[in-house]
Amino acid sequence: MNKLPADLMASVRRHLSNRDTKPRPVLPDGRGTLKVTAFDGVAEVLLFDEIGWYGIRAEDVIHQLADVTATTINLRINSPGGDVFDGVAIMNALADHPATVNVTVDGLAASAASFIAMAGDTITMNRGAQMMVHDASGLCIGNASDMREMVDLLDRISNTIAALYAERAGGSVEDWRATMRAETWYSAPEAVTAGLADQAVGPASEGMAAASIAASFDLTCFLYAGRGHAPAPALNRVSPAP
Repeated sequence: MNKLPADLMASVRRHLSNRDTKPRPVLPDGRGTLKVTAFDGVAEVLLFDEIGWYGIRAEDVIHQLADVTATTINLRINSPGGDVFDGVAIMNALADHPATVNVTVDGLAASAASFIAMAGDTITMNRGAQMMVHDASGLCIGNASDMREMVDLLDRISNTIAALYAERAGGSVEDWRATMRAETWYSAPEAVTAGLADQAVGPASEGMAAASIAASFDLTCFLYAGRGHAPAPALNRVSPAP
């Protein structure tokens, strides 16, 4: 068998070593950008996009947080969620950072963005903000055995997420799984009552909240297009263990 010239082989190796095995799509201007600014010991981080491949990736957050030496991080969220594993990695990167993390939900913290918010030492719901929790979902192509494995995987993932809510807000994993299966939406005051946030800033009408969320994201992938279209959440708060 004929061998490629050494210089060509070296070029191929360089190309393969530099190739992104999971290339990102071409995103519109302003999409997929994590904004981090720091001033006088405080860093502000804007998480204003989907989480994962088509938005803000965990590796981008982790790389930028590594350079943050501020003693306080103000994380602002407006996100419909996205990839669960990227979300968990982002949450852990924030929770493990030595800075005090203050989370503010400015618009929407849905799906993966809702448990990223749980990394905050404090969690504030801004005017008209909403939060949504639901079971993990995924795609599977294969035979019956493949489908059963996917069911088991999704249950394990959802249990892990439910444990994060339970740790923050109290209640059991089973309680939160029931809440997640129902795809539960919270207004700002409701999120506080449920224990998922510490405070809500000012009153806001439901109409204002619905308009704010609808203007930001396409919510047709969910059962309900925002809190205004969803049933009222159960708000039997259980205090978390000390």
